Amino acid sequence: IDLVRCWLVHTIAKYDDIKSWNFLDQAPLNHSGSGSELLGKAAIAEPLYFIEQFLPVFVETVLKTAVINRDLVLNRAWPYLRNSSDPHDVNDSIFFQIRQALESFAKVDVKMFRRFAEPLKRYHHESFGYLLLMSYAANPMEFADECVQYMCDHRPRLNIGYGVWSGGGHGESAVSREAIKAVTPLCSEEMIRRLEDSVIDYCDAYEQE
Repeated sequence: IDLVRCWLVHTIAKYDDIKSWNFLDQAPLNHSGSGSELLGKAAIAEPLYFIEQFLPVFVETVLKTAVINRDLVLNRAWPYLRNSSDPHDVNDSIFFQIRQALESFAKVDVKMFRRFAEPLKRYHHESFGYLLLMSYAANPMEFADECVQYMCDHRPRLNIGYGVWSGGGHGESAVSREAIKAVTPLCSEEMIRRLEDSVIDYCDAYEQE
């Protein structure tokens, strides 16, 4: 974990030219299936240490490389959400394991989850919305109303989906759809009505064009 964190910090500093998308892909050492697998095993063995080391670097980088795309805020380091659960690049493994760790805490240690999740809620970046919606959906008994509140507070969160999709169906808005599917059976009636109003009233920037 320490080694890969040092590599990530160094690689971001070396390859970010302030304009390129997916710039971590330029690092030869990033393309390592075995490296991704080893990091995954380390993250599973030490989830708290993993997220303490990587989440601050991830958040700082997402904020620093932010790009507004219509009504979504993307970032140049991790520009595409992927539905693959078997990442072959180290940077994708880092993102995936951050998600896995947050989901795990959401299910087994809500207090710990909130420690890491609360700072993310004030931002409108798609990457943070993805992490939070996936975590809320992992424990709908605890987070049903909070998840709906989070989406309604910033309506583009109703439209978070995958930029890289494999398998049947399609990835557009898939993250938001799955979160809604998971939490609505357990929501209060008030939040259900608020969600319905938000969905009906929401017209994204693409539709407006």
